[in-house]
Amino acid sequence: MKLGKIFAAVFAVLFCSFSVHAEDIGVGNKILATGVAPAKPGFNYFFENDYYFGKQKDKDGKDLSTNDKINVFVNAHVFEYVTPIKFLGATYSADMVAAFASVSTKSDKPDKDGNKKGSLSGITDFYVEPVVLSWSSKYVDSKFVVGFNTPTGEAGISKDHWSVAVSGDFAIFFNPERTIELALLPTYEIHSDNLSSDLKEGDDLILKYALGYKFLGVNEIGVHGYSVLQMTDDLGGGKKAGEDNVHAAGIQYQRWFESVGVQLSALFSQEFGAKGRSQGSRFHVTLIKPI
Repeated sequence: MKLGKIFAAVFAVLFCSFSVHAEDIGVGNKILATGVAPAKPGFNYFFENDYYFGKQKDKDGKDLSTNDKINVFVNAHVFEYVTPIKFLGATYSADMVAAFASVSTKSDKPDKDGNKKGSLSGITDFYVEPVVLSWSSKYVDSKFVVGFNTPTGEAGISKDHWSVAVSGDFAIFFNPERTIELALLPTYEIHSDNLSSDLKEGDDLILKYALGYKFLGVNEIGVHGYSVLQMTDDLGGGKKAGEDNVHAAGIQYQRWFESVGVQLSALFSQEFGAKGRSQGSRFHVTLIKPI
């Protein structure tokens, strides 16, 4: 069981979470529409923590081993700058993500080196979104985002390739008070060749969606889900399209603490239908503070 590949599969969802435009998969985890609407000009800091635990699945969705365990913890620091600049009627902003990750695995089947357990930790790849354009109207908020993954992380933690992700996020409100919302956040990700091998991973489509309700002015609760789908074959070996997929559903709660100027976002997700990757549960907590 290769830790680097396991982490890359889990982190494909996590980056969409840490990415300020999203969740993530939305604020912080911007699944709900508060993450789609343009923020006020200035700097914002996001303190993200994600804990994931699950089991590895083969390409047919079956457990690789009966005692297989995967645990991933990621602590990320997201820095966002919302500019006063307007382009095509949109607010322009940019953000970057620096994160630390810890991964551990256990299996009843030894790897090629004879090990049944493994662990690693270190700095992850640096992620940046230099283009974030946000529009807002009475009933619809939308966002266009271009982000890049840079293979700067430590060996085994790094995804080992460059990638570009393009997103179009939408939030639809069902009343003038904007208390009921439906958020749709699709992302298409294209990868370069791996730096340390001949493998080129296929394109991924990440679909996120949520239905939220805002009450008492400062609280928001919602249900959400996501799907990660491999759209094209890996080149140089690896998996074919459709052999690396996973889906998830869960709940999310957000609250704004006006007295201290901090927003809290907490999320739980349960994955299902995984093929060729891990399937597990995810807890995600975010604190957001304008600087």
